[in-house]
Amino acid sequence: MRRLTINFLVLAALVLSACAQVQTAQPVPEEPQSTDAPLPLPAETQPVFEPANPDSSVVSPVKPGAETPAANPWDPQPGDKSLERGGVFINGMSLVAMESFPPQYLLGIEGDLPTPCNQLRVRVGKPDDKGQIAVEAYSVIDNSMACIQVLSPFTVSIPLGSYTGATYTVLLNGEKVGEIGE
Repeated sequence: MRRLTINFLVLAALVLSACAQVQTAQPVPEEPQSTDAPLPLPAETQPVFEPANPDSSVVSPVKPGAETPAANPWDPQPGDKSLERGGVFINGMSLVAMESFPPQYLLGIEGDLPTPCNQLRVRVGKPDDKGQIAVEAYSVIDNSMACIQVLSPFTVSIPLGSYTGATYTVLLNGEKVGEIGE
């Protein structure tokens, strides 16, 4: 009787395993390799530059559909007078000429703020009589707030506009970044 029970169990196991679905190994799709290069922006979010004054050699950045030049999000703000001014640590800077006519220029700045509570400010000056465009990067902070003392990295692209008819030297906090224009 015991032998019959064992045979029955073995037979039942074989029948059940034969009825089970056979799954074939499917290849696992590989994740795309990560690159440090930024992905291109969709066309509707690309900066568009148009001349603010058609007779001027300086062209201001304009948002699509807007009639006024785009504001630099890091421009000084009205409330900054009540904040304490601080520094920034500049780790890298570059000039980028966009493929447009006339060429549009961006100033790339990579660096660190002294704390996460500091807010970045970047003021772009107009070309002076020496052919220089002075760009000033600094930070502001409300010292009444408690803040962790750790560096806060940033990477920004500042629209400079378009400059034709002359060559201009771009200075960031007094240090030469490069030249733009013809």
